Amino acid sequence: MQGVTVPRENSPAGLCLDIGGPVLFAQPGRAFGWMQGNALPVSELLLVPLQSKGAPPLGALWVIAKEAGHFDSGHARAMSDLAAFAAIALRMIQAEERLSQALRIQETLADEMNHRVKNVFALTEGMVRLSARSAVSKEDLAATLQGRLHALAEAHALVRRRFDQMPWEAADFGEILTRILLPHDEGRSIVRGPLLSVGERAVTSVALLFHELATNAAKYGSLSVDQGAVEIEWEADERDMRLQWREAGGPTTRPPVKQGNGVKVVNGTVQQLGGTIDYDWRPEGLIARLRLPIASLGN
Repeated sequence: MQGVTVPRENSPAGLCLDIGGPVLFAQPGRAFGWMQGNALPVSELLLVPLQSKGAPPLGALWVIAKEAGHFDSGHARAMSDLAAFAAIALRMIQAEERLSQALRIQETLADEMNHRVKNVFALTEGMVRLSARSAVSKEDLAATLQGRLHALAEAHALVRRRFDQMPWEAADFGEILTRILLPHDEGRSIVRGPLLSVGERAVTSVALLFHELATNAAKYGSLSVDQGAVEIEWEADERDMRLQWREAGGPTTRPPVKQGNGVKVVNGTVQQLGGTIDYDWRPEGLIARLRLPIASLGN
């Protein structure tokens, strides 16, 4: 009977579990046809529930006899005691396995938190240093840092975390862009493209990249006026994600005389992700074409 799987209602074990006590079958193959024709003849079958006191049963213990009339009430009592002991042992094993799994998850969370804290300090230090170079006043520095940190917080809020689910669920690329743009255009912009997952570590880079593009548009481009907007479209295959950032409805734009810190952040982030970006400074608005490897978004 090794490897046989049958529905509970077509199994003597199901009857045992329904009764909740020992059950003795004589010639069980007559009632359960699938038991016939086995190499080991079953003249009598004693089943007792694998159940400790006050707990639901874990299954049934099968005891087989070759000849009829073998089992009596003493066997039933002895097997019931043995089944109760086995049930306790099985529950202890299950509890140990759950505890080991919880400890492994806790260790993974601790390692991830340690990595995250180090990244936060390194990233914050870099943003403070970069923002301070271009700030004209302490108020300007505070506003710049606040915007960047808010963008990162919004993006990381999209990463679903559950203690019992590893790895954690990724964030949606389109939702990240929508949240980044919302403070600047109040929903006027168009964000369009296929579903694309962004891993927890890549979220920081993606949020910072598009926050800088949105900030630049809010200062000098289409998002600096009420009627302006940004249209973002992307497509993806197994290898790359290709995106177009198109500004419209804003003031006339021209190529910058020198590269500002925001553009440096964008270019550096794109390079870090292993991608490329091209700028087309048209009078009606900036068009930026971006390519990122899919692999870099999954990290």
